[in-house]
This record gives sequence, structure tokens and C-alpha cells, in this order.
Amino acid sequence: MRSRRVAVVVSVFAVVAAALAAGVDAGTTASTSSSASLRLKIGALIAETGTSGVYGPSWDKSVQMAVSVINAAAKKAGVDLQVSLDSADNQSDPIATVSAAQKLVADGATCLVGTSSSATTTSAATSVAIPQGIPLIAPSSTSSSVTALHAQGGLTFRTVAADPLEAAGLARVVSQRLKGAKGQLVSVAGRNDVYGQGLTAAFSKAWKALGGKVQGPLLYDPNAANYDSEASQIVSGSPKAYVIIDLPGTYGKVASALLRTGKWATKDSFIAGGYPSPIPSGIPPATLNGVTGVSPGFPRSGKLVTAFNALWNKTSGTPQQQSYDQNMFDATILCALGALNAHSTNGRAIAAALPKVNSGHGPQYTFLTLSTAMAKIKTKPAVINYQGVSGPIDWNANGDIRQSFINVYQYVNNVLVVRGVIRPPKK
Repeated sequence: MRSRRVAVVVSVFAVVAAALAAGVDAGTTASTSSSASLRLKIGALIAETGTSGVYGPSWDKSVQMAVSVINAAAKKAGVDLQVSLDSADNQSDPIATVSAAQKLVADGATCLVGTSSSATTTSAATSVAIPQGIPLIAPSSTSSSVTALHAQGGLTFRTVAADPLEAAGLARVVSQRLKGAKGQLVSVAGRNDVYGQGLTAAFSKAWKALGGKVQGPLLYDPNAANYDSEASQIVSGSPKAYVIIDLPGTYGKVASALLRTGKWATKDSFIAGGYPSPIPSGIPPATLNGVTGVSPGFPRSGKLVTAFNALWNKTSGTPQQQSYDQNMFDATILCALGALNAHSTNGRAIAAALPKVNSGHGPQYTFLTLSTAMAKIKTKPAVINYQGVSGPIDWNANGDIRQSFINVYQYVNNVLVVRGVIRPPKK
């Protein structure tokens, strides 16, 4: 990935200082043109290292695939649009994410895709994207706190369902396992950050709405050296099930402590969000095999899925797909459609145009018919309805998607197996 990056000629701080001195932000330094001649650079914030590093290779492949599809479609449509890609490792860390985002913007990116967690997305948005007028499309950040960011200039969007949709699906799955929720005690715990806080609260609300009881939520320090004390609290009170909201790396440490109590079993435990397959070497298999989880998903069959998988198999890079690859792919394509519909590579102009290409109204287009969509908006802006590989995205006024597929999965013999899909209600 590093070999593709453009070297930084001017330091980030010099670029920002120059922009401030000129009285403009980075989002206004890109060209704005009424013609269709556009050179767009998309910046990808990808965790190559850290707790989410397992997703790096597949996300890298997803954005590369999307850029190839975009440029091929533009050529076929006769549109003078060329998209290039710049990537940076955000190290799965909020502070490192700021530096990575600053570098991408300094190198000329005017639309960002990423990151892997709600905490890193929040830092990228508040410290870089919003101040500099750059749209940021997050493929896997589900926290409800991210919703509020859109009010600060309309620059943040998601191609993944927010916590309430995921939590409702998780509560439904737990209820089915327990043969009803009424009066059933579930112990809820999670990492003490915007992701853990948001999803534990959303699940607790959904579980109580079904008539269930909640122990907790217990929120723990994701950087703690030991979780034995927290594990003792989680298993106290003889709960019927456990819901643990965490990222894979930290989950392995917490679940190991739960195993040591002798009172916890994976068959009674539930998780949420994207988890890797197979189980990474850093996570004891005994902590995941038998666990059931849910994540915002995508259709498991159909023309788009078949075509995406075929493209994946013939593209170089990792053969292993991971969670949210499709969401990252869709986010990248939406950046290009937003720029073309705005007839501009200016960040704020792209952000303003994005809802018009993903409106839930107008003619529907997919990545298979992308050239037709581009031809339609080649000469003047138009309302179109991009349908993602990840499902219908259809943003509301907060940049959140209105409905989502929810995948139900389980770990069996160290491999994540999709057991079913909760489909969004029909309109």
C-alpha cells in the first residue's frame, strides 16, 4: 500500500498554515468546474496495524476494486473523470487517525473513506474532515454518536447501519435463543468508548422493550492490563445470556478472563459488529467458537453479490473477504458519484451532492450500471438512486442509512459462519 502513496512534499502543518493564512480551508482548494473534466483523489483511512489491522488487506482491496470500476465506467460513459487513490494507516488509534487524515488531505484528497471504528471516525471527522470541509464516508462505524457529526456541515455519512438497527437485530436473536425475552436477565458489557457506550445502551433499550432484564451495562477500559475483576462482575447474578460489545482484539482478553471464572460459556454469549474469519492468532479459539453475533450485513445472493464476488476473485490481493468490504467498496463509488454530480472536486461541493446520488428516489443504478449513471449526470446534476452491494443505503437527513440487512453468524471450528439474514422491511 505504501508504494502507491504520493510522497509528502510539504508538511501537513505547513499546508494547514498556508490555508489558514489564505482564509480558506482544504475543502475549497480543489478545483470547481462546470465542465466534466475532473481529477478526484480519494483518501482511504485503513487500519493496517493495531486491533483492527486484520481488516486492512481486504479493505485495501475493496477500495482498489472500486477505483478500477469507477475509471472503467467513466471511460465507457465518455466522462472525463479520473479517480486516484491515496491510503494511510490509521493504526486503529484515534490520535494516529488524525495524523493519517491530515496527510491524505495535504496530499490532495477531497473525499475520505474509512475508518474501522466509531472512535477513530469521530477523531477523523472532528479534527480534520469537518474543519477542512472534506466529506467522510464511514463503512463500519455504527455508534449513534456519529449521527450528530453530520449536523456540523453535512460532511459525514455512513454506508453501515447505526446502533439502533443493529441492536434491534441482536435483541431479536437473543430472544429467539432464550425462547422469549420476558423476565430473562442478560448481562451486558462493553468497551468504554463511543462504540461500546452506544451499542450497549441501544441493546439494553431494545432488550427491555421486549420485556427482558439487563444487568449492567458494565463498561471497561479497553487498555486495561487485566479483566478478572470485570469478568467476576459480568457473570454475577446468574444471567441467562451475555452480550459483549468490543473489538476483536480486546474481546479476546475479556473473554479469556470470563473463561477463567468457570461460569461463562460461549454458547450463551453474543457479540455484535464485524468480526474476522478465521479467528486471528491473537485470540484464543475457545473464546469465540460457539459465540453468536450479528452485524450490519448485505444480501447473501443475487446478481450484485455474484458479480462482486467474481470481481473479488479475479483481482489481486488477499483472497479472504472480511466484514464491511462491500460497505467500503460502496463508500468509494459514492465519492466519485458525488464529485461527478457536483461537477467539482471541492470537498463541500461533493458533500452537498452526495445525498442526490443516494436519495432513495429516481432511477436505480448499481456498480454494474455505473457508466449509465455517469452518463445521466455527465452534463448536469440529477437525482439518482445508487444501490450498493451492501444493500440499499438511502441516507436520511443525518447521513445515516434508513434500513439494513443484519447478518446472524456463529463461530464454528474457528471459522465465522453466516447462519441467517434479517432482511429490512419492505417499503
